[in-house]
Amino acid sequence: MPPVNGVKVQLGGKARRLRYTTLALMLLEEEVGQTYVEVLTASDTGSIKAIVALVWAGLLHAEPKITRQEVAEMVDLQKIREIAEAIGQATRIALVRDADKEPDEGNAQPAA
Repeated sequence: MPPVNGVKVQLGGKARRLRYTTLALMLLEEEVGQTYVEVLTASDTGSIKAIVALVWAGLLHAEPKITRQEVAEMVDLQKIREIAEAIGQATRIALVRDADKEPDEGNAQPAA
């Protein structure tokens, strides 16, 4: 099973972890007025606004009161590729974890 504690990334001179929970993705959609997939697509085309929004959502698990403005100050454009890769990895982990949590018929079963 993939790690559930997130993907490490350097932001604002500090090691942090991006982790996408259902709540974080719901708040992301409410905050930006787009679906999670639309924001991911925009980040893939280089939208800084989308990248900052995704980083913000990924940090909410550890820092629930953090703002997008605070995150924007942490995002170093020189490391944008590294940040984008961390977003992608954290997204894949979240999707795999969610798929693992949905056994047949919706019956929750403990992970082996």
